[in-house]
Amino acid sequence: SDERSILHVSGHAAVDEIVEFLKNINADLVIPVHTERRKEFAKFLEEKGFRVQC
Repeated sequence: SDERSILHVSGHAAVDEIVEFLKNINADLVIPVHTERRKEFAKFLEEKGFRVQC
């Protein structure tokens, strides 16, 4: 079996990966710019404790 066959690559991060990344870098401010639902995403991030500017 080729181990590479279990890998999946996408240009987009999942929401939980974005939250983990923001926590890891200790983001002071998040400005969502590349999303279809900017305001909903901002509200979600605020609920997770991030300061967000739209």
